Amino acid sequence: MEKTEDIHIYVLLSIFCCAAWKFDSAALQRLRSQPSMIRNLGGEKMQKIGGIASTLAILLAIVAGVVNIPGLDVALVILVLAIIAGIWADQDNAVRMFLAVLVLPVVAAALASIPAVGGYLSAIFGNVAIAAAGVSASLIARRIYEMVMGTITGLTSGNS
Repeated sequence: MEKTEDIHIYVLLSIFCCAAWKFDSAALQRLRSQPSMIRNLGGEKMQKIGGIASTLAILLAIVAGVVNIPGLDVALVILVLAIIAGIWADQDNAVRMFLAVLVLPVVAAALASIPAVGGYLSAIFGNVAIAAAGVSASLIARRIYEMVMGTITGLTSGNS
């Protein structure tokens, strides 16, 4: 039987790692200094909703990795929250997010082999990978939208 103290330590370390990954101060400064058209949609209140959705997605990923939540499709809820968060995510860090989508499932699989806590850590990182995929999907959709709108604007602003 595992010691519950060890499990709590690993859960707290996972929370700390996820929080450090999310709240990068340099990224937040770039977000404030380089707003895009979509991110400004709705103003600061909508940006706060994106931040809240992101925080809820990560917290749910951690909680669902440790505790089974019956009657809730956790992956779907995390994905929807992450898509909402991705609408206001920083486009400059898109490559980092795409890399996280590739790396997090590998890390989750590697952590699964740790005795006593591997299953929990694997589930947490797997859930965070779902969140990263949702944010990435929003970033890709935003980029496609900006490309299409730029093309349409270029076509309509020509002199004839």
